[in-house]
Amino acid sequence: MARAQTNGKSAPKEFAELNDQIEQLQADIASLAEQMSDMAEAKKDDLRVRAAKGAAAARVKIADGADAARDAAADLQEQAQVLGARAIEKARANPSATLGIAAGLGFLLGYMTRNGR
Repeated sequence: MARAQTNGKSAPKEFAELNDQIEQLQADIASLAEQMSDMAEAKKDDLRVRAAKGAAAARVKIADGADAARDAAADLQEQAQVLGARAIEKARANPSATLGIAAGLGFLLGYMTRNGR
């Protein structure tokens, strides 16, 4: 392997320059690492804020959905009570028709539930 010929005086100067360059590179790498750490920390904080906002929005939507479900259930219950009251009213107004319908439904259910006979 061939060696470059250098005089004895320039070699220490070259080593010192190389050493300075290595130290500068180490400082640059440390600075980049610190900048990346700061950026990661800022991103983490941003994501934490976004997650909190998303969770708050989800809670509001869930609460709104629950309120809407309660309102719908109350409306259905009210409608069922109105229909039940009307059915009782009709049954009292026409008792013979009510008995005929009940007997017909009983016969139909009995026919549908028998075991293939």
